[in-house]
Amino acid sequence: MTPRQEEYLLIFAAYSGRSQCIAGASAEFGVSKATASHISSQLEEKGLIRKDAYGVVELTELGWDKIRGKLARMKELEQWLEVEIKLPPALAEREARRMVTTLDQETTEAILEQWRCCDQTITELPIHPHLSVLAEGIYSVPFQLYKPGSDQLSMGDKGFHKPALLIRSKEDCRLQLRPVHLRYASNMRTHLSGTLMRLWYCSQGSWHETAHEDGIWTIPGQALCCSCEAEGWTAMVRVRARATVSQLRMPESEADLIINLEQIKLQESAAAELQHEGEILQ
Repeated sequence: MTPRQEEYLLIFAAYSGRSQCIAGASAEFGVSKATASHISSQLEEKGLIRKDAYGVVELTELGWDKIRGKLARMKELEQWLEVEIKLPPALAEREARRMVTTLDQETTEAILEQWRCCDQTITELPIHPHLSVLAEGIYSVPFQLYKPGSDQLSMGDKGFHKPALLIRSKEDCRLQLRPVHLRYASNMRTHLSGTLMRLWYCSQGSWHETAHEDGIWTIPGQALCCSCEAEGWTAMVRVRARATVSQLRMPESEADLIINLEQIKLQESAAAELQHEGEILQ
């Protein structure tokens, strides 16, 4: 494969099985859909992908075998660029993809080895005192998403179940979010729907991707900045989301996730269950 074909395969790996993969690739590379479709046909002839008439592309087993190693290095490089170099996620992803397809593997491995040695996770940072004094348990947390630095609600505010959960244990504190399938009417009066693909949070000027499992996305409590406002104590973290919609790939959007800490409620039954589990582990 040429480096360009490898870049396309990496993009198709990220969106494998989703609609509008060809359109997404053409937008990412700034080329026509015909050009993107032509390169996808070359990859299909090599047995690396399969595609249908609706733009859905899936990697074959051969395709995954071919790209799996570079995809793993790309993800690590992307994290390095976001956290250490402080690039925004979309740019970090683009540059990481170029790095693994154009640089020698020895070069990228040397960068990653240095990164692994000096990387410090955000969970090593202290939790804000206003959160650290919370009793152990599971809290119901009302929250809203606002456009950055404003009091206007973000479209993403409708993209999550409410309330969220704040888990406070002896070891840590973490915020859990559950996305919902979002439907809305665009400016072109067409009805679109989308789901959350990736979610980042900002801490100390760097972007960190959230961990997620079984439909739950987790932000560590160390990322929450607490302050006393007119309405009482609030916690805030800036997030960056990437979603898919039925007709196009949405750009990444930022929002300020704000929690009114005066309104959080301890779930008594959940708190007792958490304490019981802790006693068993001891």
